[in-house]
Amino acid sequence: MNISKNDLLEKFKEVLKNDEVSLDDSFFDLGGDSFDAIRLLHKLNLDIKIIDIFNNPSVNSLFEVIEKGKLDHNVLIKLNSAEVEDRELAVIAIPYGGGDVSVYKKISNLIPYIPVYGVNTNKIKTTTAEVFKESVEELAEQIISIGFQKVILYGHCAGSALALCLEKVLNSKLNVKLFLAASVPISAPDDALLEFLKTTDGEWEDYLHEIGGLKGLDSNEISRMLKKGRHDHMISILSFRNILRDSSKSKATLILGDSDPVTSNVEKITQEWEKYISISKIVKIPDAGHYFINDYADRVAEILKLN
Repeated sequence: MNISKNDLLEKFKEVLKNDEVSLDDSFFDLGGDSFDAIRLLHKLNLDIKIIDIFNNPSVNSLFEVIEKGKLDHNVLIKLNSAEVEDRELAVIAIPYGGGDVSVYKKISNLIPYIPVYGVNTNKIKTTTAEVFKESVEELAEQIISIGFQKVILYGHCAGSALALCLEKVLNSKLNVKLFLAASVPISAPDDALLEFLKTTDGEWEDYLHEIGGLKGLDSNEISRMLKKGRHDHMISILSFRNILRDSSKSKATLILGDSDPVTSNVEKITQEWEKYISISKIVKIPDAGHYFINDYADRVAEILKLN
């Protein structure tokens, strides 16, 4: 580590535009949000993740874990702030393309009695189809080894593909309930790969702006998110290559935002998904856009609990 506690405090003040920040003040209680956390992360330029800031929101607490090296950068990251007694059920959540596990921190706060884990997709390898398959199997083994009897799998946008792929590995070993949110299946992975390779960062950025993404980010932050988004999209393509080899249909609940341009044609989306899953239910969130996990986490938590 090459930062002092005072330097860390100054970075907090700079990002929050607040000279009154103390060592024990919570970054988020002082008005910081997930975008501010991204800015702080980039200004620090240390080997930490956004989730480290969420779990250690004061200068004192963040400095302590950085100093002692107690940072959790595994593929499966526990998001609950406190220890959870429930050992029968867990939520495993996969973020949207370019997103971080911290987007599910609100969910863990809303259902504090259930263990909530985020999947760090940076740890999923995509160099070859076989390497990807091994990464998914290793993730499944990690989930199984925790010892839960039942798992709720939630994937948002690009994360839905990995969620479905993972469910097919887990369903013979665990009781799995699958939720696919704000997503469209990839019916032709090879064509999707060719399209992906020829799409420029500028075109990708324009599309994400159109569906409500990248709000409040500067050019450097957008560049980093696009890089991760490309990695996550490759995960989606490889996931559907695996899914198409399995003729069985997994049961799943679809969660859609009423104002999401990606899934506006619900009838078509339903028909596309029915090629791969047996739809248990379609739940619509009124007025919700594409990234509704950010603004409607309370509604998503309610859906997970009730279904």
